[in-house]
Amino acid sequence: MNNEGFHETCGGGCRHARHCGDASIQQAISITEDTQMDFGTVAVDGSGGTVTISAAGAVSGPAGYTFSGSPAAGAFTASGDASTAVTISFTAGSLTGPGTAMTLNNFTHDAGGSPTTDGTGDLAFNVGGDLVVNAAQASGAYTGTYTVTVNY
Repeated sequence: MNNEGFHETCGGGCRHARHCGDASIQQAISITEDTQMDFGTVAVDGSGGTVTISAAGAVSGPAGYTFSGSPAAGAFTASGDASTAVTISFTAGSLTGPGTAMTLNNFTHDAGGSPTTDGTGDLAFNVGGDLVVNAAQASGAYTGTYTVTVNY
């Protein structure tokens, strides 16, 4: 029943208009970390600098730094409504360990400029970013977190 424009007069001389309403409900998006971002082993020369891991997993950094081990870009699967555009954003984090904390920031992803879930509602994407190594960074294992957000 279309009630648009239907007016009803109530006692006291006031008028009320009845209008239709609509709603679309979207399923909550869940995000699964499939592979943890790992810069591998970074040998530094005592100077500070920025180490970058690409969304493809390639590691680079300042001259004088060397890289070994098995670096890996972060890999995620977002699940939500099928064939729906989403946005991907990040919040900087840090790695902590035996020395001064190192910042993780400047994230990138490989989901393209207009990420969209597939026909089953999934979107798989890889994440790269920067690790800011401090001057005279103490050696040892560092771990930490960063935040990935996917919204409709």
